[in-house]
Amino acid sequence: MAKKLLAMVLGLTMMIGVAGCSAVDTGSGSNDKNADTQVSVSAELLDAAKYKSDKEPADWTIAVVVKDGTSDWFKRMQVGVDEFGKEKTVDVIQKGPANADAASQVQLVEDMINQGVDALCIVPIDPGALESVLKKAMEKGIVVISHEASDLKSTLYDVEAFTAEDFGNTMMQELAKAMGEKGQYAQMVAYTTSTTHMEYSNAEYK
Repeated sequence: MAKKLLAMVLGLTMMIGVAGCSAVDTGSGSNDKNADTQVSVSAELLDAAKYKSDKEPADWTIAVVVKDGTSDWFKRMQVGVDEFGKEKTVDVIQKGPANADAASQVQLVEDMINQGVDALCIVPIDPGALESVLKKAMEKGIVVISHEASDLKSTLYDVEAFTAEDFGNTMMQELAKAMGEKGQYAQMVAYTTSTTHMEYSNAEYK
């Protein structure tokens, strides 16, 4: 019997496209912001062994939902996504909202659920806003993998390219060195709702 768990692993490879990724089991789901969403994910939904399918891998569909479909960053990412699909003979779809709006991203996930995809790779604009719809996907047997969302509850695994705190600290060290350890600085991120962006931005300088 083919397993959707394999589709999940393929989704990880496709979504990140970088070496040295780390996968985090998200069974604990302990983040204050996401606690406000009042979404509780059962241990059964987080059991990867339950995601099984009688389909052959060539019949799987993996959807990748990104933050912004118009961004050059994600357009470049789609090149890798498409190459993966051809190499593995798996149907892959990459979609992103045109205006980087959290509500639009939720609607895209709804669309992917309605299309009956087998696995969903998500790069959230706002993890908290996606909790309910991603839980719905998992309840329908869809494998959910996330990136830049270490606090997301409704996902089997969150995959990160680096440890956010170490990355942020390294940036601060290099900035301080360039400034001669003097002066003031301002830091900007793409989305203040993006977990990973805020984790490295708020990293303690060491």
